[in-house]
Amino acid sequence: MGHYLSTLNPRAAAPVALPRLGQTVLYYPRPGEMPGGYSEFAMMVLHIERDGRVGGRVFLEGEVDHDRAVPPVHQRSDQNRVHCWDWMEQQAAGNSVDELRVALAQLQQRVTALEQMEIADYSEAVEDHHERIERLEQRAAVATAPPDAHAERISVIERELGLRNDPPPEGESKPKKRTRR
Repeated sequence: MGHYLSTLNPRAAAPVALPRLGQTVLYYPRPGEMPGGYSEFAMMVLHIERDGRVGGRVFLEGEVDHDRAVPPVHQRSDQNRVHCWDWMEQQAAGNSVDELRVALAQLQQRVTALEQMEIADYSEAVEDHHERIERLEQRAAVATAPPDAHAERISVIERELGLRNDPPPEGESKPKKRTRR
């Protein structure tokens, strides 16, 4: 009867595509089943039944237990709108092995093109970077050096503390030593 089914209802005779273990699909819970009032959740597929039902775990943010088990449910259809699963949009287009190989080949071509770029393009940017660093170091050295107005005060304080032994400038008396009474 299988060959008659394909002539009467080709969609029913087509092989059913099921997700792989560990793949993420959308889960549509019953009203009030999940917190937050959301109508769809990401579900990780952990087991697949022979009849095509898929079960797994829904991971919730902000919940004490953070995840909930989902019993095996059927794929979403016109008659089955809740307590079911469906493909995510990016997976509906398909992530076949051939598509992944093509994407990998394109990435390898881009990497090869970047590797073949002339290094001279980068040498100018590196030289400019080194010049900027030198200018910043010069500005930092000027900014951290004590200004001339403070240089005299610093030398007076150093002499008072006994860190300097050079004679005081003219007109300035030697600091008096403090004595205890």
